[in-house]
Amino acid sequence: RGEPMFLHLGKMDRYAASISNIGYTYLQMGNLNLAQVYAEKALALAERHNVPVIQIFAFSHLGDIARRRQEYNAAESFFQRGLTVIEKTPTSSVANSRLYYLLGCLYTDMKRFSEARQYLDSSLALSQRGNMRFRIKDTFEGFQHLYEGMKNYEMAYKYQSLAVLYKD
Repeated sequence: RGEPMFLHLGKMDRYAASISNIGYTYLQMGNLNLAQVYAEKALALAERHNVPVIQIFAFSHLGDIARRRQEYNAAESFFQRGLTVIEKTPTSSVANSRLYYLLGCLYTDMKRFSEARQYLDSSLALSQRGNMRFRIKDTFEGFQHLYEGMKNYEMAYKYQSLAVLYKD
């Protein structure tokens, strides 16, 4: 899932984006230790060269790593730092929608359902505006898990059905 927004970045910025993408690949493969190493490198480069979009992705990756380790306080801290970057600078809707989606997943895991829904709603709105089918699918799956956690199986089924439509 390459991010075409990186094409306009300068040489060092593209290098930071590449490091971030390598970390994301390790994250998807389940190698959380290597994912963390690359996310931290990407964050350091992005902060040094002031590249907000890469900072958001790095904070998202670090938060997701912590969430998968069930270190919820650390995950929330990383995600909050990403939100701070979003508030200070105009950034990519792809980066923002991923951060909102992951916050929704975290708050679902923590059974903070109201906050989870708020962030999943934000992710879905941005994803639909940008026609990001992969994120729309992910967010529908996030809603499915949210409603399963709330024991609202009718709504969980609805969102599972919507997610299946976006598999292709």
